[in-house]
Amino acid sequence: MAAVGAALVAAVALPTTADAATTGPDLVVTSTQWAPVQAVAGQQVRFTATITNKGKSPTPDGVISGVAFAVDGKLQTWSDTTTSAIQPGQSVKVTANSGPTASPTWQATAGRHTLRAFVDDAARIEETREDNNTRSVTFEVAAGLSVQTSAGGFLVQMAKSPGPTLLTTSVTGDAYAGCFAADGSLTEGSERFVTTFTVGRDVPNYGGKFFDGMSSVAAGVTRQQVGVDFSRMIYANQIQYPWVLGCAAGTTPGWTGFHAGSVTVTRWPGELGTSGPKLAQVTKPLDTILAI
Repeated sequence: MAAVGAALVAAVALPTTADAATTGPDLVVTSTQWAPVQAVAGQQVRFTATITNKGKSPTPDGVISGVAFAVDGKLQTWSDTTTSAIQPGQSVKVTANSGPTASPTWQATAGRHTLRAFVDDAARIEETREDNNTRSVTFEVAAGLSVQTSAGGFLVQMAKSPGPTLLTTSVTGDAYAGCFAADGSLTEGSERFVTTFTVGRDVPNYGGKFFDGMSSVAAGVTRQQVGVDFSRMIYANQIQYPWVLGCAAGTTPGWTGFHAGSVTVTRWPGELGTSGPKLAQVTKPLDTILAI
């Protein structure tokens, strides 16, 4: 009977597999931050996370407690410098130090985004739970881009960028032409609508005959004058518009103006000759006559 009792005591005292599974570390992400907090398109944003060990044992000393940061489902950066043991109940703040491109920052784009922080992203640490390692939050990035008409074109105001960027500008409107006398005066009643056209460009395009609507922005610049020219429109309509006008002998067809209905300015990373995903875009309605 004593032997049976001793066996029972031993059985109670010995830890079971289930007991062991609840005594290890358990890392969770308790908060996430980013800097600058009020980010605007084009800025470099760095992510930080606070991780907490909610388990009953410390994490192994010398093993990385890593955190990966993904924006809208795409891995952008990570932190892999924390190697000291994290004690039960202890919280540690970690900041991104690298990423797939070796950069510790994400270049912000305008709009609403989802940031997902994933602790122990490479599964280096055996935890009591593996289903509670992520935390997701949404945040906004301002476009940081505005445009207004000004003498000779448009004035663009934008957020400061640490590196060079590129602006593309397009204007949509109606072109008019008329018949001009030898002294340069417009013949009364001769002005006619010729075409609706978009001049400039919405994407960096370096091929073809025309290169209007593109301009480089140096690092740190926040205001820049941009414009478009009408060479492409004139070329496309050089045969059509004299025929539409039917100018009388002694008069010459000529463009009278472009009634602009809207302008679109898009900001891109990089310089002329290189570009990446758009940083920001703004479209503004217009009711303006531009000289052709």
